[in-house]
Amino acid sequence: MYCDNCVERFDHHCPWVGNCIGKRNYVTFVHFLTAIVALDTCMTISGGLFLSEKLKHGHHSAVDELGAPYVLCAMVLVLYCFVMLLSLLSLYLYHLNLIRINQTTNERMKGVYAGDLGHKNPYDRGCLSNYIKLCCLERIPPSNLPIMHEKVRCNINFAFLCATIFGRFLFFSGGHL
Repeated sequence: MYCDNCVERFDHHCPWVGNCIGKRNYVTFVHFLTAIVALDTCMTISGGLFLSEKLKHGHHSAVDELGAPYVLCAMVLVLYCFVMLLSLLSLYLYHLNLIRINQTTNERMKGVYAGDLGHKNPYDRGCLSNYIKLCCLERIPPSNLPIMHEKVRCNINFAFLCATIFGRFLFFSGGHL
């Protein structure tokens, strides 16, 4: 649909990783979100602690010690990290909730198992069972795409050959095509 590939248990197309998220890479995506939220939390806390330590003795002493541009830059960075943390944390909690009810983003947005329509999610096994199944028991199925090793190797060799030929041509012609 988005990547011109069929994706088993399609969840969503993620513009940040440039790929469709589905059955084969959903756990990796959740791990990615966990790492990003943890990193942003560390950045926000350490930046806040740095600023509070520098500003503890008053605004003027911090500006005198570091310089106004550095203090302003640190404040902007901490504010930016905090705003990003709020948005990433909401995305992370949304996906943890989707795991809890065993739904995909696509199913949730389309309202496939909406409670008011009377459709019960047949895949929901309960909160704990859903987490255990996704993180521990579910095997990653093999890819249905053809093996691309030869095609990729051929394209890389062709690109290297072109760069070599045109590089020499550019070198001998003084840099003009």
